[in-house]
Amino acid sequence: MPDRFRGRRSEIVVPKREWGIKTGPASEAAIEGARVSPYRWVGPDLEIAVHAQPGARRTQAHGIHGATIKIRIAARAVEGAANDALLEFLAEALQVPRRRCVLVSGTTSRTKRIRIESPDRAQAERTLAQWLQTSS
Repeated sequence: MPDRFRGRRSEIVVPKREWGIKTGPASEAAIEGARVSPYRWVGPDLEIAVHAQPGARRTQAHGIHGATIKIRIAARAVEGAANDALLEFLAEALQVPRRRCVLVSGTTSRTKRIRIESPDRAQAERTLAQWLQTSS
């Protein structure tokens, strides 16, 4: 077995990921009840982890889904229509031009990562806090 997969006794060695958490026997108690933020600031830019639900009656944020913000989208998932509607919704909610919203990953998945370039930090924090308080 390669050394990179070996750990101390019963420790599970998991490579550190950008959105993940390293686990092992010492950190299991700390992870219990820990909360992972569905967004992060990368310099002046904001990255949001989203769980998209296309085909809803109307487009709206609907609380938390795991470690992501759940957003219901009125558009169907046909030829990128739901992705475009999601980016339009985020641009309008965060008061930035549509061209500043970029789909980083998850083009064909429900779990998506979106980068918003240089939004107003105070406005974005207020909007995200409101979305996170919405129960799902």
